[in-house]
Amino acid sequence: MHTDPGRGCDEAASEGTGCADTRVLPLPLQPAARMVFRKPPDGGWGWVIVAVSFFTQFLCYGSPLAVGVLYLEWLDAFGEGKGKTAWVGSLANGIGLLASPVCSICVSSFGARPVAIFSGFMVAGGLMMSSFAPNIYFLYVSYGIVVGLGCGLLYTATVTITCQYFDKHRGLALGLISTGSSVGLFIYAALQRELIELYGLDGCLLIVGALSLNILACGSLMRPLESSSSPPPEKTCVDKVPDQYFVYHEKEKTVEENISILEKGYTDEKCVNNVPDCKQDSILNKNVLSSISINEKDTYKKKVVEQTNFCKQLAKRKWQLYLTYWKETMVLFKNKVFSALFVAILLFDIGGFPPSLLMEDVARSANISEDDYYMPLISIIGIMTTIGKLILGILADFKWVNTLYLYVTTLLMTGVALFAIPFAKSYLTLAMLSGILGFLTGNWSIFPYVTTKTVGIEKLTHAYGILMFFAGLGNSLGPPIVGLELVSIFRIGGSANKDKELRQKYNQGEKIDLINDGVVDSVASLLKLFLKELPVAVFPDNICSGLLKTFQEHKLNATECIESLRELLSCLPKAHQNLLLFLSTFLLKVATYSAVTFMTLEHLAIVFGPALFNKPVAAGNLGRSPGQRQGKGVLWTF
Repeated sequence: MHTDPGRGCDEAASEGTGCADTRVLPLPLQPAARMVFRKPPDGGWGWVIVAVSFFTQFLCYGSPLAVGVLYLEWLDAFGEGKGKTAWVGSLANGIGLLASPVCSICVSSFGARPVAIFSGFMVAGGLMMSSFAPNIYFLYVSYGIVVGLGCGLLYTATVTITCQYFDKHRGLALGLISTGSSVGLFIYAALQRELIELYGLDGCLLIVGALSLNILACGSLMRPLESSSSPPPEKTCVDKVPDQYFVYHEKEKTVEENISILEKGYTDEKCVNNVPDCKQDSILNKNVLSSISINEKDTYKKKVVEQTNFCKQLAKRKWQLYLTYWKETMVLFKNKVFSALFVAILLFDIGGFPPSLLMEDVARSANISEDDYYMPLISIIGIMTTIGKLILGILADFKWVNTLYLYVTTLLMTGVALFAIPFAKSYLTLAMLSGILGFLTGNWSIFPYVTTKTVGIEKLTHAYGILMFFAGLGNSLGPPIVGLELVSIFRIGGSANKDKELRQKYNQGEKIDLINDGVVDSVASLLKLFLKELPVAVFPDNICSGLLKTFQEHKLNATECIESLRELLSCLPKAHQNLLLFLSTFLLKVATYSAVTFMTLEHLAIVFGPALFNKPVAAGNLGRSPGQRQGKGVLWTF
């Protein structure tokens, strides 16, 4: 069957011959054409790539980078510690970078466009799933891992395809696309805050997830910059078929015939050359099989055995590819500049990323009222990061600027700014530090440029994936470490055995020396457990509806809210009022040590508020655990 690729079986099919019913087994006839990259055009469709990459990073990174707004809501909704809650944001921003080597392999194997479209589904789906999260652990998966992996794939895809389209203006192009995430941070910080006020936390996540579906449209425009190194070969179909492939007639066959075909499933070169043209019906004649000589049966059986070894050979080849990948990785680490880069980015992200996540909480811990805010601190970080990425990206294109020295300078200045945060006690100083840190964080735009200058464009995808792994490690570890530093005695539960021992002593009426025998974490756990296990909650069900109504009607007027709460709480039984008074007095005394414990009155109210309700679903419109907000408000009032 010697046919031309442009004619052959397709033409035969149109003429009604049997070739329409033939197949070639088991692999494609044509080997994949070797693809090479054309010279970067530095313009043209490249500017479309820049635009869609900008919007892609805007849509995928807007919510994860502005997670500080959601962080405060999750603290109230789930009542977990700051360190545990901070893992959600750190996973979302770190897991994608941790998986950068895998992301790089995906982009290299499938291309930027398919990866971007698939990742759009991941980001949108993860955000929407997060709106149904029953606890903080669900968010670790839906928001932290799913959204984080989607962002990592998208980031690698946008950076890789932009570097392919630009050479002379690569710094500017990378600066422009990387500002997408910064603009997203600026806009999403205010957008998510407003959506939470209008539709609640769940509605906010659903709407943000729906917006992320636009990533699919952006990804579809990422046309690859590839061309075939040679035109399609003109060889005939059968000339390209190896000896182990054969042509057979697709029709109903008996078991005996199938076994016979399996045994005789290969023809030698002589037999292939004797096969007539597709138009001749003789190819469909059973005489083709009968023409095989008996002396050649041993040869056919040997080739059947060879076919069974094909999968083993394929697996061996894959392992060889893995070994090659690791060898190339070891070569990269022998580059001293590359090794210094991965250490630098690891340390930078451990200390440099947490401010964007926890800056709002730092302000709250410093007792800075939201009334003093001219603009959310996260928004300041976002807009200054945008400016920083643009300016640093433009500077990187000047020949007289050493991009490596420029990057190191931003790292040093970031360290100085971080040292100043503990001394900031006003909104103005925190806003200034937020702006400085945001601008310096713009060094992300020149990091791919630095990597390219260090290892070359040929190894960019491989090297950048490794560096992003260490960046993700820093992003993942930084916020929880900072959060643990802020977790106080009442944020961490006591030992289960110690709690049980103290409870048993109390129940038996034994005298307990809490100073010597007690552990403050266990004492706090026992107090919360005592409040939860009361036969009648501190706030009975008939009071919960009144609390809900009071908070909804007077949430914008603190004075009216306090007066209404006083009237409502006066209806409580005397024992309940005395217990509330004792608890409030105790927590007020604890709050005087907030400079050491980092537990302000508001934080204490968040921790102990849920214990005042034994049925949190009584006021379901306030969130998954309404006791946090009700209890916080009531204790704050006392």
